[in-house]
Amino acid sequence: MTDFLIALGEYEVIFWFFAGAISSQIFSKILAISHAVVILKDATNQILKLMGTTAEDVAFVKAMKFQALHEAGIDQEQIDRVKKIDEHAFNNWKASMITKLIVNYPRQYRHMLKFYDWAGAMKVLDNIYKQEAKYAKKN
Repeated sequence: MTDFLIALGEYEVIFWFFAGAISSQIFSKILAISHAVVILKDATNQILKLMGTTAEDVAFVKAMKFQALHEAGIDQEQIDRVKKIDEHAFNNWKASMITKLIVNYPRQYRHMLKFYDWAGAMKVLDNIYKQEAKYAKKN
């Protein structure tokens, strides 16, 4: 290395300038990528929370609907048919939400996703809530 620097002679300052500029660019890119990953993970967690609470609300509304149908004197066979249709539609909605999330996720970061279906997403959401509860307990 010293032979190289001696050979550079008067150009040594220029060499160090460009080495510093290149190093600065590399570190800048690394920081930008790590910052993007942090923001994307947080946004994904918030999206999962939104999907989970929406699913809970839909389940609650469905339960109220079936209670109202039962109290209105609707035949149990008809209620069961409506339940089956609603459950099918709800499952399609859940699958659609996960598919849309994955399709719209930035391609270069899709490998970070830890789920590819509703059940996997809800496991990740459970872990998020557990981590938040553990953090809240510490503080």
